[in-house]
Amino acid sequence: MKPGQDTSGKPKANSTDLKTTPDDLRHEYAIVDLGSNSFHLHVIRVLDGEWRHMDHHREVTKLVDGLLPDGIIEPSKREEVLLVLRRYGERITGFSSGNVRVIGTSAFRQLRRDSQLFRESEAALGFPIDIISGEEEARLIYLGIISEDAPQERKRFIIDIGGGSTEFIYGEGRSPVCIDSVALGNISLTRNVFEGRELTADLFKATVADVAEALCATKVYDCRESFEVVLGASGTMRLVASLIEQMELGSGGIELKPLKNLTKMFIKNKTNSFIRAGLPEERVASFPGALALLTGIMKTFELDRIRITKAGLRQGILHDMMMVPDGKDRRIATLTRLMDRHKVDRLQRDRVYDFAAAHLDEIRLDLPSSLCSPKRLLRWAADLHEIGLTINYSSYHKHGTYLIRNSDFPGFTREEQGHLAFLVLNHRKRIKLDRLKVEDAVPMPLLFLFRMAWALNRKRTSIEDPVRALRVVQSGFEAEFQPGWLHEHPLVARQLAREQERWLEVGYTLKLVNLRH
Repeated sequence: MKPGQDTSGKPKANSTDLKTTPDDLRHEYAIVDLGSNSFHLHVIRVLDGEWRHMDHHREVTKLVDGLLPDGIIEPSKREEVLLVLRRYGERITGFSSGNVRVIGTSAFRQLRRDSQLFRESEAALGFPIDIISGEEEARLIYLGIISEDAPQERKRFIIDIGGGSTEFIYGEGRSPVCIDSVALGNISLTRNVFEGRELTADLFKATVADVAEALCATKVYDCRESFEVVLGASGTMRLVASLIEQMELGSGGIELKPLKNLTKMFIKNKTNSFIRAGLPEERVASFPGALALLTGIMKTFELDRIRITKAGLRQGILHDMMMVPDGKDRRIATLTRLMDRHKVDRLQRDRVYDFAAAHLDEIRLDLPSSLCSPKRLLRWAADLHEIGLTINYSSYHKHGTYLIRNSDFPGFTREEQGHLAFLVLNHRKRIKLDRLKVEDAVPMPLLFLFRMAWALNRKRTSIEDPVRALRVVQSGFEAEFQPGWLHEHPLVARQLAREQERWLEVGYTLKLVNLRH
């Protein structure tokens, strides 16, 4: 293991040093949505608070069709997916990691994390993939919709039908009240019920009844009498509404009677009429599942009309990335809640962070931009590195790691949560590179910086920074101190001598340069 190596195993193929990111790319954000039915790449430019959609690529992959029961993908589907992601990777080459978010939804949730496809997908894109839960997907959808839909005081019921799952969100004003994710999507339902069978009115009716039974068990079902406006937020919903209008069955959204008439026409095998009206040929096979799901939803929740919105997951991800004031970054609330609960010493938090931030530029050259913003990660780690003290002192770094790994972390990706756990576990005592998952590790220079920030602030009093410079060198790291400082602080010097031993245990050297007066 070489110094400065990205031990996380994350891809660096498309990474660009933060100092050399072209000015025109600093204002561009890329969102990659890896859905069960199709993949989307959106490129958005943000200048003076205004968003401009610059580019969009959509590829129908039907990833969920290629999933085997053991979480492995069929070889032919694997190659198809990788071809798409390599093209996407070419488009987002040069983007800073803070400006790129890659989201994997239902099908990726079923994919084994250690599968070959997962590793190759990240390498093809050049950026890590964040597999979000159904609840987190629903939260982002709601955030995207409230950023576009006014007035804010409405009580909204939002439906997003995907290929492998359907998300439901009931919210009041700017806050989601109830979130549900159901493992029923248009592709998965078609595959499990309609594939290989004749589509008849009786089969369709029985499927709608099964859907309704599943939906009655959801949390959001109990909120149905509170809905003021119902919004459809997915491509499937937009497609159904468009077909209803094109076939002159209705207009202005989706109502139950036009939906029933549309279904009757499809069951009578009028496929060509649907294709002429705008149903893409690649979606014909999964359309029975979409119709059955939508019919079951409208009947179960007793919906008169579903209004279609163009806002959704993409806008929510962008708001979350930019942490716009109206969006209220949930990570701040999460960190504050944990710090309050565990009575974190804010002054000590600031001492540790201030030292790390002051020396970050000295090691930044060795950090891959595939990592989330190093400065932000250091801030989060400083916020939480002492939360384990409420349990006991001797192993508080281990207790803190457990809390981070097992607490609810709204707003954080799994990867961010893993990086935080790694830094907290390893900020003191022996460096444990094998206690967490490989993908949780951060680059060693960043860990070195955080360990030094903690070690030099153990006294818990404000001091003048004694370090002239931190460096990444051929065999490890180097810390140059102010003249005579280590001689005047023998307790710290002894601790740093032990720190040298800790680094040797994992294959690095730490040289302490103590200049004399």
